[in-house]
Amino acid sequence: MRRSYAIYQHMVTRLNGPPFQVEVPFTLDDLRHKIAAAIGQPCLYCGAGLNGQTFSADHMKPLNRADEIVTIGWLARLDNVAICCSSCQRLKGCMDADQYRRFLSVLAEFDDVARRDVVRRMKAGGAVFRCGIARI
Repeated sequence: MRRSYAIYQHMVTRLNGPPFQVEVPFTLDDLRHKIAAAIGQPCLYCGAGLNGQTFSADHMKPLNRADEIVTIGWLARLDNVAICCSSCQRLKGCMDADQYRRFLSVLAEFDDVARRDVVRRMKAGGAVFRCGIARI
């Protein structure tokens, strides 16, 4: 399960570094058990089937949503991690789970051409911001 190791290492690197600087409160084995239970089940967000090549992990309430009420320590817990499809993980961005589900229901009302265009633009926009090409 190299994929689960890569996902876990990404979480460790992100949480241990600035601005969060907290320890991951679960082990790689804990994450692997959660992934194993999710394989063969539908994606938590879109319902697509999950397999060893299509799964990813996502924080249902994103880490950048930490505030005085919800601390980063709570957001880092395993029960805030959803095993979902890679497509949803990339598209969801900083929306929480409920916002993303509402977005998907609105997107479902679009015709195929418009839906593909919106998804393509959102994925491209996320990459543009991660690379530092665009800033708000």
